[in-house]
Amino acid sequence: MWFFGLAQENNCEMSKPVDLRQVGVNKVLCMKNGNTLLFHFEPSKGIVVKVFDSSRKEIASRKELCRILDVFLIQDAQFKGLYAINGEAVLFFDQERKSKHSLIRLRFNAADGTLTEEKLVAESKSENKRMQFYVLKNKEEDSYAILFSTVLNYPKDCDIYMGYFNNRHEP
Repeated sequence: MWFFGLAQENNCEMSKPVDLRQVGVNKVLCMKNGNTLLFHFEPSKGIVVKVFDSSRKEIASRKELCRILDVFLIQDAQFKGLYAINGEAVLFFDQERKSKHSLIRLRFNAADGTLTEEKLVAESKSENKRMQFYVLKNKEEDSYAILFSTVLNYPKDCDIYMGYFNNRHEP
């Protein structure tokens, strides 16, 4: 009889326990400044942002309620990306607003977790001409592209648009 065993050293150092409920979704982003941002999304609650420094110590904790993103319907929103762009944490959500698909961008300060900008980047023209959004970050630069796709039912047709944004979020 043969036994194979693998051993792994536990070199992982952990922070103190984080005070968050086990309900909801978490996203984590490591920034170039050494900080780690933890985003906690819970239905009908605001977005909780916790910032940890390079020694795993929690240095900031905030709750953002948002004006454009409907946090009461966060469970219905589609997460489209979380990226480090120009020293900021940038979140993208696709959420239905007023019977239209909308792409919402949230920018957070990587030092203290404050919401610096919340912007409606794009939305479908009408309920019948819905858009789909895909966000991709450029690996070489702090820029990103958004693919906008409109699916038309009659006749079967598809309009595709590409938008490029620099590190200042300008097209």
